[in-house]
Amino acid sequence: MDKRKGIILAIVLFLIIGLGTFVFAGGSDEGSGDGTITPQLDGGDDNDPTNPSDPTTEDDGNITEGEDREDTTRPTGGNDDTDGDELVTDGEGENNPTTPTVDYKALLDELANMVESATSKEDLAEAEQFRKDNNITEENVAALDDDAASKTYDEVIAILTDNDSPVVTPDDLNGSFTNKDSVAVEITDTTDVSYTLTINGEEVTDADLANLTEEGNYKLTVTDSAFNSTTITFTVDRTNPVLLVNDEEVENGETIYVNEDAKMTVDETNLESFTSNGNDRTESILKGSWTAQNDGPYNIVVTDKAGNKTTYKVVVDKTPIAVNHLYVLNNTHNDYNVSEENRYKVIGNGQDLYVEYVLKEEFTSNPILTIGGKEYEMTCDVASWNDELYKCDAHATISEDMNLVNGEVIPFTITGVKDIAGNETV
Repeated sequence: MDKRKGIILAIVLFLIIGLGTFVFAGGSDEGSGDGTITPQLDGGDDNDPTNPSDPTTEDDGNITEGEDREDTTRPTGGNDDTDGDELVTDGEGENNPTTPTVDYKALLDELANMVESATSKEDLAEAEQFRKDNNITEENVAALDDDAASKTYDEVIAILTDNDSPVVTPDDLNGSFTNKDSVAVEITDTTDVSYTLTINGEEVTDADLANLTEEGNYKLTVTDSAFNSTTITFTVDRTNPVLLVNDEEVENGETIYVNEDAKMTVDETNLESFTSNGNDRTESILKGSWTAQNDGPYNIVVTDKAGNKTTYKVVVDKTPIAVNHLYVLNNTHNDYNVSEENRYKVIGNGQDLYVEYVLKEEFTSNPILTIGGKEYEMTCDVASWNDELYKCDAHATISEDMNLVNGEVIPFTITGVKDIAGNETV
């Protein structure tokens, strides 16, 4: 009986020890299965082999003192690797960090401000890099479902991708000269533009580009929002070239006569051509002057680059009018009985003289006959026998106050015979 009790007691003790070991192993760091890790907080007998705080642990039924064992308990408050961010664990124990949200609206506003405040191509290049670095794309902006944002994006992209200079029309305006009453300029570009306009070097701020009328040299510079620029120059000139002969201005269409070399110059900044009798003398005029030296007519045509043209006729005449004949007749021009010897001699007071003067060229003023200190203006007309000759005549009566001597040649002069060029026949 005592032996049986001892066996039963041993079995009971064995079962008690085994049960304690099972409870200890099942209550460690396995977790409850809901993603939350719960640490062991139950205190116990330091000598209790089931107490996890006891440095004496049991492994496979063997007790080892002082052996280090990995602590499988973890508080639910955080992890050193998460910088304080809360970990969310699922039933499998995996960590899922929250994906950060990008504020593309704020980034787009910042990009738009960079473009608006840009002052150069370099500034726009920085804005484009900012756009790429922050992945500001059409898709990401469209995802905002904001019409205003989409419009802003389109305007910004239009500027950032614009490498084309503004177009100024008419196409043939640049470098041209025109004598039109008005010039209309049109500017085309995909972005907003600004421009500066100068006329003869002076800036004009209130010009109407659709109706430019002022004469002068124009310079127009157009710059778009992407800092692409176009510059053109043109000239509005409605003033005729002016010819000067020997430093005297000649009217357009005028015919002038000179009795010396004709030195010609032109008052024209935009001279295109200068011809004389069809011969090109432009090079000489551009160098300063051209001179007509020989007698004769010179038909001059002067044209400027705007198409204004003037014509002139310059006649060089350095030869006095030739005399066809001169008659001095006693008594009457019909009295041919007077001998040739006595025809030019004084034969007494009261003598009637007839003087006939025939010239081969038209003249500008009537001749003056002077005898014995007395002057007589001669009457002139085309000769009745030849319409290429010009006849002048005068009648004079010799008187005592002329102080002429009988039998002497009549002393007389004819003056004032000048041709249109100013040459005088003596």
